[in-house]
Amino acid sequence: MYKILAAIDESEQRTRNSISAIQSLPRDGESIHVSLINIFEEFDISDDSGGRVKSADLVDKYDPPETMELAEKLLNESNISHSSTLRHGKPAAKIIEAAGDEEVDMIVVASGDQSPVGKVLFGSVTQGVLIDSDWPVLVV
Repeated sequence: MYKILAAIDESEQRTRNSISAIQSLPRDGESIHVSLINIFEEFDISDDSGGRVKSADLVDKYDPPETMELAEKLLNESNISHSSTLRHGKPAAKIIEAAGDEEVDMIVVASGDQSPVGKVLFGSVTQGVLIDSDWPVLVV
């Protein structure tokens, strides 16, 4: 079985692009399992009055974006096995951590919407995954 980790954010277009790329992979008779992951990004905010909000205090109330359901629906339509998970922390680090935990063969990340000049540049999460990953990374 070929295992893929697909990072899903709140963008419908990036989700569709990621799933379309997965659907178009040659299978050669081998089954595919896709682990969908959404990251609740870590933050720590304080104001001048001493108030403080940390993402760790809110993660239990976090609902994954609707794009996770969209990704599941698209994978179901293609009869591709999948699972979903939510993690909390720095996105690139958590994607790489999940790749190790899931023992995947490849990571799929979608690059942000960019201008024609900006297409040679990647967003910080995509760049972090590309630089730090020990797995092949498909950027769509």
